[in-house]
Amino acid sequence: SDLLARLSPTTVAIIGVNIPNTAKLLSKLPGSIKVIVKYGVGYEKVDVDLCRRRGIEVCYTPDYGTNTVADHTVALLFAAHRRLLTFHKSIVENHQWNFK
Repeated sequence: SDLLARLSPTTVAIIGVNIPNTAKLLSKLPGSIKVIVKYGVGYEKVDVDLCRRRGIEVCYTPDYGTNTVADHTVALLFAAHRRLLTFHKSIVENHQWNFK
């Protein structure tokens, strides 16, 4: 597949949460892969035993996005409280503020 072709010249694979079944993927990975980094918390989708058998180190980034997610959550709360999307829609569609 396209993913395997892109991984063939590399030694490190960085994966996210929406990865396919890693057992199937790992069996097809090129021998050049020495490290798999999963961003996010935990290894739940990575077959760590298979990686060990193939000599592939596995690590993750437990603090990935911690501050960003918190900032985004607070921003969404402010937007909801201030009805920003309602006012934005009024400006885009009617070219005026509508405070109703």
